[in-house]
Amino acid sequence: MNAAARSLFIAGAEAGMVEDFRVLSDATAPDGSPRYQERPVLTDLARFLVRAGPNRDMAFYELCHLVNAVDASDRARDRRNAFFLGPERASAARFRQRLDMALAKGGWRRTGFSRTEQGVAIRYADGAFTVSFGRMPFLAALYEFLAGMEDFSFYPELQIIFDEMAQGAGDIKAVQTASNRIASHFRQYRRSHLAPIRQDGKFDLLFGFLAARSPAGRVQVDDAAVLDFWSEKSASGDFRSYRTVFEAFVHFLRALAESARSESMARAASIGVDRENGEVEPDDSAADFDGAEWVSPLKVLDEEPAAAIKFFTKENERKPIEILMQYGPAALRLPLAFLRLEAFGPVQSAITTDLQVGRGADSVRLRASCDEAAPYGKIVAGFGEILEIIRRLQKAAFYALHRNAQNISPGVHALRTPESAFDLARENAADKDLPAPQEIERLMAESAKAFRSISRKGFDEAGLRDESRIEGFRIGAGALVAAAAQIERYLAAAGRIGRGENLEGRFHEDRRVFSQKFCALYEVSTHE
Repeated sequence: MNAAARSLFIAGAEAGMVEDFRVLSDATAPDGSPRYQERPVLTDLARFLVRAGPNRDMAFYELCHLVNAVDASDRARDRRNAFFLGPERASAARFRQRLDMALAKGGWRRTGFSRTEQGVAIRYADGAFTVSFGRMPFLAALYEFLAGMEDFSFYPELQIIFDEMAQGAGDIKAVQTASNRIASHFRQYRRSHLAPIRQDGKFDLLFGFLAARSPAGRVQVDDAAVLDFWSEKSASGDFRSYRTVFEAFVHFLRALAESARSESMARAASIGVDRENGEVEPDDSAADFDGAEWVSPLKVLDEEPAAAIKFFTKENERKPIEILMQYGPAALRLPLAFLRLEAFGPVQSAITTDLQVGRGADSVRLRASCDEAAPYGKIVAGFGEILEIIRRLQKAAFYALHRNAQNISPGVHALRTPESAFDLARENAADKDLPAPQEIERLMAESAKAFRSISRKGFDEAGLRDESRIEGFRIGAGALVAAAAQIERYLAAAGRIGRGENLEGRFHEDRRVFSQKFCALYEVSTHE
């Protein structure tokens, strides 16, 4: 995969868009050379496909003008594909030659067109437009991408759009209509194949911010970057919320991880080091995200048959870990930024609610003081308490799956710790790894005690005769293992914040920063 194709990954493109692009990047001319130059054609196309902002659809407008000129220059039935999809290397000289060969057969078949030294000039009844030969390789690549995307599903409609445009070709409004129709379809394609952060222009701002503060040729993502970006950009509507900024960084890290996986390398693949063109290489933070897409263990527990079992109470056990489970590896990669989200995100949400329901400046002022924000130490301690609850649930799940001796798998790993009880229940190994009978007996006794101590829906002996209930425990127990691992890893990451710096000291400093920022954003003062 060349750098242009890899850059789509870093931009948040999903596999479908990248594969559509690779058809072009891998295409070769009859002599074996690439049909499209990586620079500038493929690089420019990759940027166009993922960019957002003003004039992002201008290339479609240019393409429609060129298609109009091709239709006017040739009478052959397949003139468009012959011009745009010829097998030879796409170059300005080649497109000049193709146009001249078409005109040699009889000249322009409609008025308003002229071949100049630079390209094609078109004069409409209500305007004019020029397409240069140097621009044609890029427009040909765009034409081929549109024609081939999603297994050529758009190709028939694309040709209908061009046919209808040609019927009113003397009117520039017909070209505008065709361009808008193509752009409308492509926006749907982008929504399906591009990460949300990249669709609305947020990626561009985030990428530029990180590149400017990182060492030459690399992009580094850390806790400080999240806070600094929010502090700098929160005056704009898009980034007013700290949660929005945190999520933007999460999407960015996922894009880095996808780039790394696409190259199957130990570290993130090089995207290029041309700083003038905005190209940088991601840092090794991408390696912190594993190859599988993260799914919250709580989401697994919400699906049948596990949903029939009440593994967690809603307010005291589930709610405190919902965000940690939602963000998964991102919370581990940005532990302090995540703590800030846990502590001050609810404060900002409450301010927003106060403003929406008209509670007045006094309520906002009270919120902005951040006196109600949960201290970092309390948040971390809460995770530890729920981890203990999960370990008890794991033992209970082990009992539910293996309460009958005949149900014990013929080969299971020896119990390593009481907390790994469910690992024992699910793993298979050779007979030589079987635990001693007394160890199994002790484990079963502990698990039975844990199961019977839980008075919740699904934790009853009679229900364990139901195969659906047993399947719910099997699925749910796997989610418990994932949840416990997430909490354990986060507790370890939180312990490394500031290389052992006191969390409460960090919290008091951050409370001051967030309070000042909230006061500025919502135009209140805590001193009134």
